[in-house]
This record gives sequence, structure tokens and C-alpha cells, in this order.
Amino acid sequence: MKKFLTLVVFLFSSSVIAEVFYCVEDDAIGWQRTNNLSFSKFETTKFIVNIDFNLRTIESDHLDLDKLLPHHCYENRGALNCIDEYGMVFIFNKNRKDFVTLRAYLKDGIKTDDIFMTKGQCESFN
Repeated sequence: MKKFLTLVVFLFSSSVIAEVFYCVEDDAIGWQRTNNLSFSKFETTKFIVNIDFNLRTIESDHLDLDKLLPHHCYENRGALNCIDEYGMVFIFNKNRKDFVTLRAYLKDGIKTDDIFMTKGQCESFN
């Protein structure tokens, strides 16, 4: 019973540290593969991201950085920098609550994905 209570307290305390953010891109630029890698503006979007600063993990359907794809996050000078093995990058500044994303798939066999960068602001749900 004591082990069970310890586990429940641990799980509850780690979920309190995680924060949910509503993020809005205000600019999106890049290169379209379908148009011979011509420079282009992309449509901006809104998304939700769950960030656990203690565990240095993020989850978001929009970012493709979640539990299914291996990714690593590092904290440096107030910013959480996350990258996966395919070239998706998400950088979030904890103090200003702004972000930058980069999607740069340059792996062999992947010739249909666009290369682009976005920037924007987030608000905390917590």
C-alpha cells in the first residue's frame, strides 16, 4: 500500500509540473518541394503543446514531437530546445512564452516534405 501511495503522489506531482500552452503562429516561411524548392509563405496555425519542464518533454499533435517519435529536449538560458531524429525542432522561451519551429527533413527517401520555419506566441492554460 505504501508503494502504491508513493507512486500516486509521484505521478500527481509530475503532472502538476507539466503545463499546457495554447500557441499561435504569427509567421511561417520556407521552401516548397512541390514547387521546385521555391521560397514561399505558409499558412499559420494554432496548436496546443504540453510541456513538462521538469522531465524536459513535450507533446503536441501539431509538432510531431510526442511519445511515438524519439525526441530530446535540452534547457539552455530559459529556453527549452527540442529536436527529433527527422529534423523537427521546437524552441520555447519559458519567460517570454514565444516559440520557433523548424521542419527540415533531409533524409534519404523523403522528397515530398516542405522545409519551413514558424514563430509565434503561447499562453498558458494553467
